[in-house]
Amino acid sequence: MKNIRVVIVFVAVLLIVGCSVEKKALKSFNRGEYQSTINLLKGSKAGNSGRANFLVAESYRLSNRVKDAEEYYEKADGKRFDKDSIQFYYSQALKANGKYEEAKKELEELQARTTNEPLKDRAAAELNGLVYLNNLRQKQSYYRVKNLDL
Repeated sequence: MKNIRVVIVFVAVLLIVGCSVEKKALKSFNRGEYQSTINLLKGSKAGNSGRANFLVAESYRLSNRVKDAEEYYEKADGKRFDKDSIQFYYSQALKANGKYEEAKKELEELQARTTNEPLKDRAAAELNGLVYLNNLRQKQSYYRVKNLDL
């Protein structure tokens, strides 16, 4: 009987601590303190939820570190979040990391599935950019870049 009470108290404390971390992170996110949000959620057990992954990914994106957001957009989900926007920004993170074929696949899937016309147009523009980038890589360059020592 005594052990059951200890377990119940322990679980209650964990829930309270976990919720408070996420609330603090959400407040710092809303204030634009993105690094604080990242630090709070990455160092806690609350950081494993889809909502926390979304907040970390958005914090990286909004602080111009899209490359670091890839793994968090991949795990982000939630009932209150727009899955189309998550998929679009995930494709942006893939593109920033040089994973052009994966980004292209995500954008094509998004364009076929979404009913949001502005997002569909934006995905089409990104797809055109990826096709253009592929054409540029195939062209021969007449310039050589050399690292110069002092």
